[in-house]
Amino acid sequence: MKSKDTTQVTGAVSELQAQIWLLNQGYEVFNNIRGNGPADLIAWDKENNTFLPIDVKTIRPYLKSNGSKEYTKPAKTIMVNNVRYLGYSPDEHLFIWL
Repeated sequence: MKSKDTTQVTGAVSELQAQIWLLNQGYEVFNNIRGNGPADLIAWDKENNTFLPIDVKTIRPYLKSNGSKEYTKPAKTIMVNNVRYLGYSPDEHLFIWL
């Protein structure tokens, strides 16, 4: 089992990678400065003038018994306050909307 420190570092790195990816997708990105709540980031879509609360989750690939690739789904992905979940696989540097 990972230590709490390792999990926090992995989560922080995933959030930073997500910020870069969202910026490259054309969003303005803001951190949740409170440090708690349902969203890690707020992304602003300038074209549509909409805000998107985002919770970043680290995901890992695994092979199913039939040989197809799947990604772990975090246990906490219940929609709260229209928060979108963005999965990041650090092993593949891949982002997936969950």
